[in-house]
Amino acid sequence: MRYVCAGKNLSYIPALHPKTEYLDFSFNNLASLHQNLFPKLVDLQFLDLTRCRIQHIAGNAFNNVRNVRTLVLTGNPIEHIGNKDLNTLHELQKLVLVDTGLLSIEDLHINYLNKLQELNVGANQLLSMQIPSYLINFTDFRILDLHANNITVIRADDTAVLRQIGKNITVILNRNPIIHIDPGAFQNITLRKLDLRETFISTEVTKDCLNALSGLNVGNILIGHFGRKHKILTLDFYFLQGLCGIKFQEIYFHIVERTPTGKNNLLLCMINATKISLIDGELKDTEWVQFKQIKELYLAGSRLENIPSRQLSNQYTLQKLTITENIHPVAFFDLMINMPLLQYIDISKNQLLLRGCCHTIFKFMPKLQHLNMSLNSEIQFLYKPFQGLDSLQVLDFHHTKLKSVNFNMENLKDLMYLDMSYSRIIFTHEFIFKGLGNLRVLKIPGNYFQGDVFLHMFVDLKRLEILDISSCGIDSFLWKSFGNLKELRHLTLSGNTLTAIDFVTNPGLAALSWMDLSQNQISHIAVHVLHNLPKNLTTFDLSNNPIDCSCSQSDFIMWIMTHKNIIKNHHNVLCKTSSPESSPVMKTFGNFTHS
Repeated sequence: MRYVCAGKNLSYIPALHPKTEYLDFSFNNLASLHQNLFPKLVDLQFLDLTRCRIQHIAGNAFNNVRNVRTLVLTGNPIEHIGNKDLNTLHELQKLVLVDTGLLSIEDLHINYLNKLQELNVGANQLLSMQIPSYLINFTDFRILDLHANNITVIRADDTAVLRQIGKNITVILNRNPIIHIDPGAFQNITLRKLDLRETFISTEVTKDCLNALSGLNVGNILIGHFGRKHKILTLDFYFLQGLCGIKFQEIYFHIVERTPTGKNNLLLCMINATKISLIDGELKDTEWVQFKQIKELYLAGSRLENIPSRQLSNQYTLQKLTITENIHPVAFFDLMINMPLLQYIDISKNQLLLRGCCHTIFKFMPKLQHLNMSLNSEIQFLYKPFQGLDSLQVLDFHHTKLKSVNFNMENLKDLMYLDMSYSRIIFTHEFIFKGLGNLRVLKIPGNYFQGDVFLHMFVDLKRLEILDISSCGIDSFLWKSFGNLKELRHLTLSGNTLTAIDFVTNPGLAALSWMDLSQNQISHIAVHVLHNLPKNLTTFDLSNNPIDCSCSQSDFIMWIMTHKNIIKNHHNVLCKTSSPESSPVMKTFGNFTHS
């Protein structure tokens, strides 16, 4: 049983089902927690008391809910927590005490909660990250969240317990104004994750504190900023050299520092990383390294002048590459070759202008499955653009101008997703999708089609499930256009100029369950078409069409009235009228039948 009683201004806990497992009682007015406040709820596992104005907690307050596993006390001005207040909760796994005015972790008195896995005491008034010694006995403990406190200095004694409580701990220190870390404070400590975002106020402090972290072994380290408001100029190209003394697998670095022109060694100490995420990094003059075990590389807003193809080539372990949101237009000057494990490439949002795509650019990538080149300037295809890229499953070019579209994709037998939306293509080649027998999703809205191109365009797409041909100015389809799409479930044809939909009666569309015909020029639908619509149709959108509500179309209007359960946006199914405003069919025809 679940109860949500948030924001009711309640000063007591009402009677609840004895089997209640979840109770959200946030934003009420309890003032104090006493022994008889809670009914006996032995199955309760989640209790949220956020901002209930709680000041006092009596020793036996949680006696009736002693099996709670998650307790949230965020935003309560708790004045005192006694030795027995929280220790009653022997099953507690997650304790959240954000913004409660806490001065020290020792003040919590939770030494008997040995099943605790996560402690969140962020946004309090902690001056130290000193960890109580009793946490050594919490064998399942995983997360210590100290974000947004007032910790300025980390002493060697503060972290001593971390050497003894296992190797799978996450420590979150972001938004603390740290100005000093004792050298050796993290020596021989192994952490799963260390979050230090927005903890260092300058490049000089960053440099000193990273050097002080020498000897740390951490799976994932996060440094830098959350947003792009901070811009720190540095003349020191070695301010990250302290990373060389830290053993890490993954690094997230929102850099934001703006360095002057000249070679820098930003990547030097990341040579052993398996995953690197660099946001707003000045990579134009960076000395690239041959990473030893890199699997994922994410670069965003990096002010590159070209895709570093030559530097990235021969990264034999790389599996996922993202270069996106570049500040300046970028280009390819070299081939990207010999990356045998690469499966994923995203080079979207780069104002990219590319001539001769794609196999000549991406050579010797036999496992490449995902290629996203969307939201760029212009890409020109070769005749067989994906030759040698037979493993591709996802291709995304939306909102990128594509030229020379009479190309051949027959080798892409595994392709499942293709997005060519709003690419200013003029489709004249009716066999353009030949051979794509495994395609499940095809998006081609906002393009142009000539002649009888739809006659054979979808013949091979026998496994297609989702098709979007909206906003293309199409006035008609042939009856057999979609005849081979026996697995098609979603068909979007909105924003065209269709006046008739006879093609929907083709038996090949028997699986169709969702059809969007909004914003066309449909005034009526013949009775024989209505009677032969796909039997599985559960969503039918006719909104914003000029529906003829005259008596001559009474059968059609009556069909709309009796099929409201499948008519999507029925309030926007409007009657055609000469007046400036149209009225909904439901309202107009209802009034007509009763007049």
